[in-house]
Amino acid sequence: MHFRLLNIEKDYAALKEYCNECKKLGYLNNSSIDRLNLNRFNRSLFLIGLEDERIVLFQGCHSVKIDETQYWRMGYRGSTIIKIRETINNYLKSPGACGVALLMMYISSKYAAERFIVTTNSRNHSKDGAGKSHKMDKILEKTPGHSLMYNNVKAFNTIQNIWELDKNVFTKYFWNQHVHNHTFEEGLIDA
Repeated sequence: MHFRLLNIEKDYAALKEYCNECKKLGYLNNSSIDRLNLNRFNRSLFLIGLEDERIVLFQGCHSVKIDETQYWRMGYRGSTIIKIRETINNYLKSPGACGVALLMMYISSKYAAERFIVTTNSRNHSKDGAGKSHKMDKILEKTPGHSLMYNNVKAFNTIQNIWELDKNVFTKYFWNQHVHNHTFEEGLIDA
C-alpha cells in the first residue's frame, strides 16, 4: 500500500469512488465526500492508502481540547474497504495503525503534538453511522498502546469511548512492521 496525504483537487475522483464503495459497505460517515466533513475542524489532516491508484484506506486527524489538555484525535473518519486479517490478531500490525503512526509522527513534527486519542462509538449507544467503530473497543482492549480515558461520554455529538494512544508503541510497530511493507509519499516519514 502507498500512503500519502490527501490532495482533494488531485484525489477528488478517486475519493468519490472510495466513498461509493463505503456506501455499499454501509459506512455512512464515509458514504460521500460531504459526509467526510473535511472542513469541520480548523487543524486537520487526511491520509489515504492506495493500491493500484485506488483509495482503499482513508483516515484523518484533528486537534481537540479535552479538560484543558490539547490532543490530536486520530482515526477521524478512518475506514478501509479491503479485508485486513491482521486487525483480528493485532491492530498495530494493520494498515490502519500504520496510518495512525504516520500521522502521529507527521503532526508531532509539524505541530509539536504530544498527546493523541481515538474515539469509538459506545457499544451500548452506537447508531452504526461509523460502520464497525464500536467493535474496535474489543480490539483496543487487547492491544498494547491504548488506555481508556472516558467510557460512554458525549463527544462529537455521539456517545463514545475515548482512548489515549501511546505514540511510542505506534511508532515502534511502524518501524518494525510497516516501513518495509508499504511505500510513502516523500517527506511523510521524515517531516
